[in-house]
Amino acid sequence: LITTWGTQGGGDGQFNNPYGVAIDASDNVYVLDRHNNRIQVFTLNGTFQKKWSSGGSGENYFDCPRGIAFDSLGNFYLTDDCYNRILEFDSDGTFITKWGTSGSGDLQFHSPTGIAVDADFYVYVADRNNNRVVKFRSTWLPTVAITNPADNAIVSGTDFIIQVTASSAIEISKVEFYINGAKVGEDTTNAYEYSWDTTLEIDGTYTLKAIAYN
Repeated sequence: LITTWGTQGGGDGQFNNPYGVAIDASDNVYVLDRHNNRIQVFTLNGTFQKKWSSGGSGENYFDCPRGIAFDSLGNFYLTDDCYNRILEFDSDGTFITKWGTSGSGDLQFHSPTGIAVDADFYVYVADRNNNRVVKFRSTWLPTVAITNPADNAIVSGTDFIIQVTASSAIEISKVEFYINGAKVGEDTTNAYEYSWDTTLEIDGTYTLKAIAYN
């Protein structure tokens, strides 16, 4: 035995049913603190560094995290066996995307647990209650781009059309539109558009975002 750390509880450096563990390229130790619905990060000697708390079903939430793996870019992937999905975050914990629903079809899971990512960005998931391993490529994840308006454009009018392109190796189910972080609409048909009545807004700078789902 070299060292141990942690006690039961909800404080920094404490755990409630710790599960998956992974080490990133900078030798940070990521521990999935399952029943506290969070990730804790430590040095190799167990010194607490930071944490991400979650819990819930929103796009960047996880509940019951079970497995964790890093890709070569430093992004990490979680299996969420309560909501039967995979979530991807960058090395700072910023949400990138998620995929998966409950079931036994393609890109569906029933209590996913272990996960691994190889050098070619193939993702392997142990789909526990479906008694299988699921392998897929990250290119299955949708890509999305706002084609109108252009960056830093000045827009006006009661019916300004925000236009988006989205693609994936499997069918896109919908595209959601966000203005300054608030969801304002969605479109399930290609081409993906949202009509924005800019006369309801005050003059200023607005950030547009689109999220595609397959």
